Amino acid sequence: MFDFKSLVESNYDYMVEMRRHIHKRPCLSGDEQETSELIASQLETLKIPYHIDELGNVVGRLSGAEGGKRIALRADIDALPMQEDTNLPYASEKPGIMHACGHDMHTAALLGAARAIKSVIDELSGDVFFCFQVGEEQGFGALEIVDYLESQGGVDTCFAIHVDPFSPSGTFALKSGPVFSASTMFEITVTGLGGHGSAPWLSIDPIKPACEILLRLPSIVPNNFSIFDPVVISPCSIVSGTAANIVPEKAVIKGNIRFYDMKLEEQIKDKIKILIDSISESYGVKAEIEYSAHTVPPVINSKECCEEFVKVLNEQDIPFKKILNPYTASDNFSEFLSKYGGIYTYGGVASLGDEIIPFHNAKFSPDETALSTFLRVTLAYTFDFLKIV
Repeated sequence: MFDFKSLVESNYDYMVEMRRHIHKRPCLSGDEQETSELIASQLETLKIPYHIDELGNVVGRLSGAEGGKRIALRADIDALPMQEDTNLPYASEKPGIMHACGHDMHTAALLGAARAIKSVIDELSGDVFFCFQVGEEQGFGALEIVDYLESQGGVDTCFAIHVDPFSPSGTFALKSGPVFSASTMFEITVTGLGGHGSAPWLSIDPIKPACEILLRLPSIVPNNFSIFDPVVISPCSIVSGTAANIVPEKAVIKGNIRFYDMKLEEQIKDKIKILIDSISESYGVKAEIEYSAHTVPPVINSKECCEEFVKVLNEQDIPFKKILNPYTASDNFSEFLSKYGGIYTYGGVASLGDEIIPFHNAKFSPDETALSTFLRVTLAYTFDFLKIV
């Protein structure tokens, strides 16, 4: 039987140190080199073999006795383009970049797990892959890690924790089945004929049809899809024109689509095309739509893994709640889950009595003491899955 208290206590200060360093030096999606190099250097110090790809994904690996199972533990490492407003002594040193979604906590906890598991790997069977993923906020990085895991023979399950600013530190939340929606982004370009604003009849205005498209896009959902198959079509940006007396050539609408059933994707896209073709024809403009190169699938937790996870939480006396309804946010950890099955869970980071600050907020400041619970739960679930030699 492992001494979880000792394993957590002996790695807590290390996790706090790593978290504060990463928080102070955040890196945006697609530019995580500094964070990737820090992670690689830590794994090297711990004598944990690792692979780093051209994107900056870092995957460490520890192997116990042969013939055991394999588990992938994942932490996303990228920050957000926001100006921090926390006044913390370790606040971001980089203007306009901040860890406002807790990825610094995720990374520190996984480094702590690597350090702890390294000290007891001889007592375990199987393999642990420590997956530090770039680009989550922009929807990339996960597929490349899955491809690497496949090149190593794959894994049997995967596990990830995300900070939860709405739940008390030391608690967890989980849901079996759908947790997050699938997601794809779209960009609609409406092209008319530019000209002088004093003679609009000599031009073809793209703004009016673009506005009509924007206003009518959300109406596709109630008119075509059952309330039991939730769909969200959310236009979030419209840009056109440069001056008050110039009819612009183009108008561009950007937005996103969310859904839980991948079978609905083509139906949604077909309905959008019918709408924009109809409106563009009536105005005499040209409208084209482009989607993300890859749709992020929904996050779906395995029922069997959730049942085992609840057992582990009860054994560790960790309070938890069951999430009743899925969220319409997305996380491309779904690429891991789609391939291997596993768990995506929330770990509380709210300090009792403090104002609740949501993630993606300039004042977001999670309770660092949650790192101890993150580590305890990660170790307990990993050890339970791999089994002791």
